[in-house]
Amino acid sequence: MKRDDGHSRRVAVGGLFAALIVVVLLLNNLLPFATLALVGIAAVLLLLFVLEFGWRWAALVFVASGVLCFFVVADRKVFLLYVLVFGLYALLKPLMDHIGNPVLRWGVKIVFGVAAGGGYYLLFTTLFGVPEIMNKVALPLVAALALAVYILFDWVVTRALEEYYNRIRKKFSRFLD
Repeated sequence: MKRDDGHSRRVAVGGLFAALIVVVLLLNNLLPFATLALVGIAAVLLLLFVLEFGWRWAALVFVASGVLCFFVVADRKVFLLYVLVFGLYALLKPLMDHIGNPVLRWGVKIVFGVAAGGGYYLLFTTLFGVPEIMNKVALPLVAALALAVYILFDWVVTRALEEYYNRIRKKFSRFLD
């Protein structure tokens, strides 16, 4: 009999994480005022999967959850926000955090934040349209505020991951190994 080297477990846990991410994003239907928080929670779930099972397996969970969200989540803005910004952030954060030089690390993070946010904005405005006043007056303010929220989110997630590694992971290590 051939040994599967944990592939079955990874697939099963990946399916659970993908389903949990979809459920969290579906909560936006009940809590439409909590869109950013829910998409952030979904990103943290994906990030935990990245850290425990590796980038390749997490990429599969990201694709699976993205496809499921496309068909199940009614609010396309939530789907786009997860797929274009927060999901990609969760996949790339461990890579960005391994950059040794802090100035370069933050530079890469800010470039990613601006690129992902800009891509989301362009696709969002193309699909849904935005009033002209937004393009002329409020866009710089909204962009600066979004970048500040992104930097704060990264800082909070980094601190939460430190707590996860220092306290929580030890208690659940028997399930992960």
